[in-house]
Amino acid sequence: MVHYPYQRILRACPDGSITRLDARAMTAMADNARNEADRTGKAVDAAKILMGAARECRANGYAGTARELYLEAIGRLTDYAGNTYSHAGRDLHYTCARMIDGIERRVYGREPEPSHLILAREFYMSLALDYEYVVLNCDNYVRYREYIEFCRRHGLDQ
Repeated sequence: MVHYPYQRILRACPDGSITRLDARAMTAMADNARNEADRTGKAVDAAKILMGAARECRANGYAGTARELYLEAIGRLTDYAGNTYSHAGRDLHYTCARMIDGIERRVYGREPEPSHLILAREFYMSLALDYEYVVLNCDNYVRYREYIEFCRRHGLDQ
């Protein structure tokens, strides 16, 4: 049997969007997105590439692959923010966290504890506190108390 490349696509809409892919095509697309993200020099752009592939995976029913891609995007954004104290990827980080929470809610049938969105918010709160203390040499006790209260309220260990 001859294997044609178009056999991997189960259905394509007239507008050009692909509505369903098989596992081989989805794995190839995810690997291509990972390779392209590795070649990109900017962490925020790499996260956008991974998020685009994850969105396609989720739309085609591959929740596990989508979750992995979102986690890889979060890893890149976390490393970038931790090294530069930059909040440039914060909105992307929050979006990835919301998507992961949605996937886990759909798969497990319950809210993840603690949710990835809460962990992302805690990360950026601690990053801002660390920046104020280390770089600006400013000890802001009020913001520190807000951070401690946030962690206590959501059951996070400091």
